[in-house]
Amino acid sequence: VYNEQGKLEEAVAAYERAIELDPQYAVCHNNLGLVYKEQGKLEEAVAAYERAIELDSQNALFHNHLGVVYSQQGKLEEAVAAYERALELNPQDAVGHNLLGLVYSQQGKLEEAVAAYERAIELDPQYAFFHNLLGLVYSQQGKLEEAVAAFERAIELNPLLDSAWYYRACAYALQNNIYLARENLKQAISLNPEYRKLAKTDRDFDSIRENKWFQELIQQN
Repeated sequence: VYNEQGKLEEAVAAYERAIELDPQYAVCHNNLGLVYKEQGKLEEAVAAYERAIELDSQNALFHNHLGVVYSQQGKLEEAVAAYERALELNPQDAVGHNLLGLVYSQQGKLEEAVAAYERAIELDPQYAFFHNLLGLVYSQQGKLEEAVAAFERAIELNPLLDSAWYYRACAYALQNNIYLARENLKQAISLNPEYRKLAKTDRDFDSIRENKWFQELIQQN
């Protein structure tokens, strides 16, 4: 309850008291780790998750939580190992495959990232964000047709997903498809005006940056 209310110090104290009463209760150690993560105390979070795993090594969620913190710390190999262990325990976890894909993307292992995102989509094809992330990797690979298709599917599933509109605009700009780049960028900005600022310096728009409509769009208030 304290955690839900944002009372993190009180939440820490409550979980510590619970652990004193039952130090073998893995869930309490895991929950304590979640609060430490919210506080930005990542080393303490790692220690709490590791203790939870010592007590219940078969809980995939604990390994996923540990992987998230390792990723935040920039310890990408450790994050991969944690996510892979979680997926050994629960191979049908779409979120776990997605998390693994995110780390592979950070590592520049794009083929592995594509495979991870595709597996996530197989398991949960209706979740727009997975398609969006797949599109981003395709863009990094220069596979613009595939990227556009992935962003299109994300938008079909969630028309309010502003990042999908923006990244599809980027892909169209790289294809020099001026009309579709403009329409998608306009929609992205209408959903999230912050994209106007981002577009000003985004290299993906270099080929159309001097177009009058582009300059008017990014200068509007």
